Amino acid sequence: MIAALSLLALAVQTPAAPAAPAAPPAELVIELPPGAVHDAWERRRTLPEFAPSRFDPSLDPSLDEWERWALLVEQRNVGELALLAAAQGRWDDAWRHWVASADARGGLGLLEARRTLAPLLVGHPLVPASDTVHPIAVPDGAVLRPAMPPPPGAYSRSRTAVRGLRIGAATVDLEVALELDGVQIDVTHVAGGACRVSIALPTIAQFSIAQVYADWEERAVAGGAPIELSIQPGDERHTLWGRFGVRENPWPTRVPAQLPASVARAGIAILCNGDDPRRAELARFATALARLTGARVALVAPVPALADADAGAWPSEAGLRIDLRAQEPLPDVERDLKWLALASLAERYWLAAHPQ
Repeated sequence: MIAALSLLALAVQTPAAPAAPAAPPAELVIELPPGAVHDAWERRRTLPEFAPSRFDPSLDPSLDEWERWALLVEQRNVGELALLAAAQGRWDDAWRHWVASADARGGLGLLEARRTLAPLLVGHPLVPASDTVHPIAVPDGAVLRPAMPPPPGAYSRSRTAVRGLRIGAATVDLEVALELDGVQIDVTHVAGGACRVSIALPTIAQFSIAQVYADWEERAVAGGAPIELSIQPGDERHTLWGRFGVRENPWPTRVPAQLPASVARAGIAILCNGDDPRRAELARFATALARLTGARVALVAPVPALADADAGAWPSEAGLRIDLRAQEPLPDVERDLKWLALASLAERYWLAAHPQ
């Protein structure tokens, strides 16, 4: 009897053995909202594992971003264009290109589209991991710029998830949700060790991020700046929330369906201050824009005596006049939106004029 009581006491006092750590998933699980992207992704199940490679201009270190952009457009390399548009925050273009890449080359494009979807959703290249269970991963301390869920142009609630994502020693679930009043990112630790990661909240052209919360504590974060998270085993879900603020339309005109004849004939004048810190990049963009439109594109410095971009500051013969002067404080998000909108238009015009 005493022996039995001793065993009972030992059973009560001895703590239970710690549970074995959860095993990481063997592959990424991707969840998408209904629509063209989801339908294309579901078709991947019928494909072999091999994905044929294509020329990637990013391998050429002599190409700058805008020269690479023009070359990708001319190659109709919509898979790489999707990643480039996502890096620039052009979500409508990114998802349209991704769907086009999945439909390209008689179905072979879906092999490449399958490869690019996870990096697009995560907002970071996936690299080989150190173990064989998890073939791809994001390095510890990486900066992620997750994609806005498709289709952002419709501005309706939408959600994506990448489950089983390896970040350093940790395996996490990454979820991005577009809500009517903001965007939310959830990161949940599911297996492995600790990791550090910084995440930038995505937005869309008609909205800015007015307020940012990390785990429901307000953060003073400059527009678009990533927020660092330290993720430990056993943590509750980490949440980033960005509340939208209405942004003035940087392009308040009707967009023509094709390149206007006046632009092709008389060219494009871009107003840019001579001391603009990004003037050299604007010059490279102007060269790429001329290459895609076939029009003459010139950077024009404003006349010093003129405070505004009135008629006297512009070449009278220009077919299209665009004010891309930077405004304080820098970085000028409104200028960048107009700049990227111009790139988007040139891209659409060229692809429409050169069907496969």
